[in-house]
Amino acid sequence: MSLKEYIIDLVKFKKCTLPGLNNDPQPIMQTYSIFDKYCIHLLYTEVPYFHNHSCDYFTIILWGSYEEVYKSTPLAEESEPILRSLFWNTHRFGKIFHRVKAIKSPCITFFVRRNYAENNMIGIADKPRANTAYFKACGYTRKQIVDITRNFK
Repeated sequence: MSLKEYIIDLVKFKKCTLPGLNNDPQPIMQTYSIFDKYCIHLLYTEVPYFHNHSCDYFTIILWGSYEEVYKSTPLAEESEPILRSLFWNTHRFGKIFHRVKAIKSPCITFFVRRNYAENNMIGIADKPRANTAYFKACGYTRKQIVDITRNFK
């Protein structure tokens, strides 16, 4: 094992890209994580579905801005869009569903994972679905789904 490989393994450095839909070459988001706890998210466009997170988290916007719509549960009413700007920060429970859209791209956020939740679901068309079922319904290939979900807990 080379020194570079050893360091990457030691800090558990991971990169994950959520590719654009319909063969769009622009990715939706890229995530870089260290120690499975600290992440930098680069949001380029809109995440086109409601989703929650597998953990509670703290986040702060380091660059850019995004618009957020959220729901307390998959079947709840959507909130009005809320603009989140530079240095906006929050601690949030992972079970809250939200959808985000970059206004100033790329929107760069620092994300700290906290306690892991029981499961990670995505709300689509008012029906919660497991991550893989959603990506399959969008037409992603099995290999793309594996690449997308491999680095997330």
